Amino acid sequence: MKLMIFGAKGGTGLQLVRQSLSAGHTVTIVAKNPKALSIQHPKLRVVKGNLLDQKSLENALQNQDAVISALGPNKYLTKTKYSKLHTIGIDNLLKAMEKKDVKRFIAISLSSLQKGNFFASLKHLFQTPKQDFEKRIKSSGLDWTLIRPTGLTYGPQLGNYQLSVDNSIPSRGKISRADLAEFIISQLSSDQFFKKTVSLAY
Repeated sequence: MKLMIFGAKGGTGLQLVRQSLSAGHTVTIVAKNPKALSIQHPKLRVVKGNLLDQKSLENALQNQDAVISALGPNKYLTKTKYSKLHTIGIDNLLKAMEKKDVKRFIAISLSSLQKGNFFASLKHLFQTPKQDFEKRIKSSGLDWTLIRPTGLTYGPQLGNYQLSVDNSIPSRGKISRADLAEFIISQLSSDQFFKKTVSLAY
């Protein structure tokens, strides 16, 4: 399968890239600075682009089968830039996907958006942009799946996590980025969770 990954420089994104390549997929990464990515592989393509530039997305999406978003906070993102990526940026991506007829979209969101989650009652720096992000995806015509992992770790891939569809998992749960990536990749060719929100934890 030919797939595109956003947020590839983060901890989860790197897991997604490595596991996707190991599974035999062809991976495209869109980056503002392609030279900043050190991974090299015969089935890896890194192209220059930006979520805030719809035309660059359309060019990169040519002949792709699926898109994965691992966008998340990092030390280089201001609150304003984070918000733009999750509103204007996601709008650009959804429009580009529809224009290029790429239907499958899997995106990582926040566990704090789950009903009953303790942190849902707090004003979180990243919560409102992710709420907007989810609304935009849910109102699209794509075959989307939203993933709300609990506390992410750099632990090993265990494979024995629990999942809940459209419901909450205890907010203090944990899951490794390796297991999160494994689950996402397993859903690329599955329609089991089309238009569903899935929570993951051990």
